[in-house]
Amino acid sequence: MSQSVTFPVRRKIRLVYGMLLLLIILIALGFNDQSYRWMNHYFFEQTKNEGERIEQLNLPMEQALESDLAKELPVYKRIQRGVQLLNGTTYGEIPSERYQDQDEAIKRDRDGVLIRVPFNLPQAQGYYYQFYPNYVLKNQFQKEYWLRYGMIGLIGLGLVLLFMVYRYLIVQWIQSLVVRLQNTMEEDGDYQYQPVGYPAMDRLDQSIHQLVHRKHEEVSELHSKLNQLQLLINHLNLGVIQLDPSGKVVLMNPFAARLLAIDTPLLHQHYQVLIKSRTLVEMIQQTKQHEVTLHREIELYVPTFKQIDVTILPDRLKKGDRPMMLVLLYDITAVRQLETVQSEFVTNASHELRTPITAIKGFTETLLSGALQDEAAAYQFVEIIDREANRLELIANDILSLAQAERGEELAQETFDLAESISMIVGNFQPIAEAKAIQIASKVDSSITITSHRPWVEQILINLIDNAIKYSEENGQVAVNCRREAETVVISIKDTGYGIAPEEQERIFERFYRVDKARSRHSGGTGLGLSIVRHMVTSLSGEIWVDSQLGKGATFFVRLPINDRSTHI
Repeated sequence: MSQSVTFPVRRKIRLVYGMLLLLIILIALGFNDQSYRWMNHYFFEQTKNEGERIEQLNLPMEQALESDLAKELPVYKRIQRGVQLLNGTTYGEIPSERYQDQDEAIKRDRDGVLIRVPFNLPQAQGYYYQFYPNYVLKNQFQKEYWLRYGMIGLIGLGLVLLFMVYRYLIVQWIQSLVVRLQNTMEEDGDYQYQPVGYPAMDRLDQSIHQLVHRKHEEVSELHSKLNQLQLLINHLNLGVIQLDPSGKVVLMNPFAARLLAIDTPLLHQHYQVLIKSRTLVEMIQQTKQHEVTLHREIELYVPTFKQIDVTILPDRLKKGDRPMMLVLLYDITAVRQLETVQSEFVTNASHELRTPITAIKGFTETLLSGALQDEAAAYQFVEIIDREANRLELIANDILSLAQAERGEELAQETFDLAESISMIVGNFQPIAEAKAIQIASKVDSSITITSHRPWVEQILINLIDNAIKYSEENGQVAVNCRREAETVVISIKDTGYGIAPEEQERIFERFYRVDKARSRHSGGTGLGLSIVRHMVTSLSGEIWVDSQLGKGATFFVRLPINDRSTHI
């Protein structure tokens, strides 16, 4: 199998240059040879004709040379208005050099003619010319011959020089073109159009300028879209990982890195090095092997428990390529937790509602079965029914309050005196506290004015003070304090109850969660009060926390902004 040889561009230019030079030389030599042949023939014929015409003059040499006809003869002019005979006698004007016979003729391929005047008949009336085979006059013929040869050589040399100059200018222009293109690519700038005054070159340069400018705009637009896409991917609450056909990571957004507990995702590393989840690695391997889309929910423990919705799909950039893989990770931990909370809420709400309903129904059936005849028993049963009905009402109200706190309704803002609200609420709870022999007191910095949703702020205080009284033993104490810290107010409600264990302090804000279920039910709690408080505090741009030790009571803290700018939940 033959292999064609590709010459570099510079070698091709040199080859063309050499061929052109050789062509010029061949043309010059051919023209020179043809010129030689033509001049030889021409001079031969002219000399012959002129000799015949001199012979026809039939005049003495002196008269012949002075005749008008002789003056018009080309040969006569060539020999400088004079004739030198073979014996040295001269007529007319001749050059200072002496022309001998051997210098007058040179051997050539053609025949020649030399005009002769008989030296022994200087006064003869007739003249003759003598034909010499293979000889031609040298002095005049060679002058014209070499003159033409020199002119041809000079023309050829001029063409070669012109070609070299033209080639140099074109090469310089091309090099300038290349340098400008390289500068454009390296500096990511615009191409500089530089006209040179030659239409073809200027059109090419301008076309390149327009093309580069258009491509520059397209690249800029592409970079802008790429940056927008990168910004979008980086801020998605969705993990995105792209793998090349060999399994190396070419893209990983920050959300995916956080899900997989990767501090610094290094690109171009194999996915098995970065991903620690065996289940996810196996899913990627199955997708790579079978080229099918996989969708599955998996559990990760890196470093904490997470439930992840995983979608892996093969992606070919073009037909025939090995597939790349796109891994999409969606954290559904909160969704599953919410579903669990909703399920638990329905279960707990059903249980909480069923307890009073069962009591009401049971005592109602007892009354209808004849207990109405026993006045004392009937009165006791009616009291129980009334208490359980009130409990149903509390549960219903708390559920409605919780739904309202989670619904996202707009909140009306107003400016009010927080110290005044605290004093009023503490006063309202005074009789309840006295009934349990509990001392309740408040200490508030004077003139604390805030802008917030007043009904919710007061509801938060009511729920927390109510819980403090419920869970405090007789002869206990409840202290309500309020102080200003920078642009916030901090409210604390402290009781002397049983306290809350550390492992339960986070769960007490969950719906229907009770630390002591029997005691809570006996005190009349629904298990929704603290959950409602947390939602309200969060909606008011605040925060709530508890500080408690078993046997030493508990203190609930609420921090609210002085000027709450939020207008909705």
